Amino acid sequence: MKNIFFLSFLFNFCLLYAIESISLRSLGAKGDGVTDDTAVLIKAIKMADVKGMDITGENLNYKLSGSHELSLKKLSLSDIKICFDNDYKKQFNIKINSNNIKLSNINVAGGRGTYNKNIEQWRVFSEEAKVKSIEPVPSHIFYFVTSLNTATISIDNFYAKDIHAQSCLTVYTLGKVYLQNLNFSNISNKTFQVYHTFDDGKTQAGETHLDSAVAKNIGILPVQILVDGKMYKTALGTYMPQSSFNFIVTGGNFYASNINVNNYASTGLTADRNLYFEAKNVNLSSNISNIYSNNPSGALWFEACKKAYVKDVKIIIKNRSKLDLNFDNSAVHFYGVNSNIVIDNMIIQSDKLSLNKGVRGSLSGENFITINNLDVTGGFKSEAVFFASLDSDMKNTLSFGNVTLRSNNMVFDMMKSVNLNNVIGITKNEIVSYRLPVGISKIGNFSLKKSNLNQVEVSARTKDIVINKNINVKKIIYK
Repeated sequence: MKNIFFLSFLFNFCLLYAIESISLRSLGAKGDGVTDDTAVLIKAIKMADVKGMDITGENLNYKLSGSHELSLKKLSLSDIKICFDNDYKKQFNIKINSNNIKLSNINVAGGRGTYNKNIEQWRVFSEEAKVKSIEPVPSHIFYFVTSLNTATISIDNFYAKDIHAQSCLTVYTLGKVYLQNLNFSNISNKTFQVYHTFDDGKTQAGETHLDSAVAKNIGILPVQILVDGKMYKTALGTYMPQSSFNFIVTGGNFYASNINVNNYASTGLTADRNLYFEAKNVNLSSNISNIYSNNPSGALWFEACKKAYVKDVKIIIKNRSKLDLNFDNSAVHFYGVNSNIVIDNMIIQSDKLSLNKGVRGSLSGENFITINNLDVTGGFKSEAVFFASLDSDMKNTLSFGNVTLRSNNMVFDMMKSVNLNNVIGITKNEIVSYRLPVGISKIGNFSLKKSNLNQVEVSARTKDIVINKNINVKKIIYK
């Protein structure tokens, strides 16, 4: 009797599992990477939505094509490999309206530069720094829209390579997004972008958790492309990828950990107007000569975040296109708007003249920025560290812990207060400059507790100057 009961239980369990999961092959898909299985996939998604089932691809390779849009209660898709037609006009893309989405073990091979050797099509969509900005004509591969604050999107083990599209993954949601174990390579524009806003930041809600993400060769243009139907050689630099933002979350809260990016066009890791941004263990690099952006590139980019905490960042820039220098590129860019940002432990290395600046800050409103343990290795076209106020009403406070400068300078322009704990120059000829132009009515404060520098330059209009007595201070009238 016990054996009969056990077999009955096992049978019912297997039957329940079979009901809860449906395979694409059971509906007629070939999964051979040659036959177009799009119709079967769409049929399976609709059927699974009605019956509350999950969909499995059994790790087979499915050729998909065309543009599709579906509104669903739920989407759960796993263990599927995807390839496309070699005609970009037929490239697969899907928009899903749902508040419950789960993807697991998804592998997308778009054929860019491999089985798809067609000329890439781009279009002009804007202009930045007097250079026309372009984006891919093919749409976002996966496009998810979730309207509820209770919505959940979970994506685990997502691999995308050789993709020419506006993005591999775009999400609009006021709910929660969980992204884990992502890997992107040879993507023409964006890896992913999550929007926690439907009105460009006026209303924000939701959060994104990103853990263990890798991106390589993002935003690299081929030798020639089609721009609005006309052939164009990219080496001329007439058109540029302004919006090739990598790992970007707009609005809401953004948590990122274990991030590795090698070669990016516009940005490597991007915090865009987040209410809160937190990142840990971030490694960003660039080492090729044909990558650039007319939106001043930055490996780590803060765009008007309200509050941020970042720990353990390493940025190594060995090479970028000389075109990139025309747009004031940097390793780290702060566009602060009433922001409060803390960074613990940051290393920046630039082996040759590939960047204008190591750290670049453009501040508006009242900002508090703290950087502890900063090590900057040049060369840079201009400064290793540069912060400037965009307002005449100076309200910005900067604090630095231990700073190591290697052959470059630190410049602070129109800051309310700059506090430096310890600045070590490798040659001792590095210069720290605190500037207050004559035309500005405000006066500021500057302190440097310890340093081996031969000289520090301070505006003669500084109210309070606290500097170790062994440091030579040169007071300058900045016009």
